[in-house]
Amino acid sequence: MTIRLSDERERFVKTLVADGRFATEEAVVEAALGLLQERERDEAAKLARLRRDVGAAIEEADRGELEPFDARATLDLIRARRAAGRS
Repeated sequence: MTIRLSDERERFVKTLVADGRFATEEAVVEAALGLLQERERDEAAKLARLRRDVGAAIEEADRGELEPFDARATLDLIRARRAAGRS
């Protein structure tokens, strides 16, 4: 497989190897792809959790297990989660 990189990316890869952080250019690409795979797995898991939570909420609504909507409380909850670093 042949991969073409932008000049900036190629310099970055060569610098990582020259600095001794990686043994080869291939090792840099392998590490980068490993991180991309991890991110993809994390995103897929996040989407699966979201779908599960939405499905559970729909089932609760279908059973009539609803509470009155409080916009202020919902905004406060969102802000608290953001402040805690959760989305």
